[in-house]
Amino acid sequence: MQENSVNIELVEQQETLRERGICVIIPTFNNGGTIADVVERALRQCLDVFVVCDGCTDQTLDVLGKLEVKPKIVEIKLN
Repeated sequence: MQENSVNIELVEQQETLRERGICVIIPTFNNGGTIADVVERALRQCLDVFVVCDGCTDQTLDVLGKLEVKPKIVEIKLN
């Protein structure tokens, strides 16, 4: 029962953030080894997550593409 109330509170929090126009922006440069964890944690808190790949040359974009719930991705070709 407690897990259910936690999930309801989390959904309410996510909806409130969206209603207020609040989002999470994650800038990244070659963080393929850690970006999945960071994005997944952010998505637990906020539905609108943007990742700005600033000239990434590693596997960061591939990792983001494999996530079950995908953030919005802004790709800047050159750092």
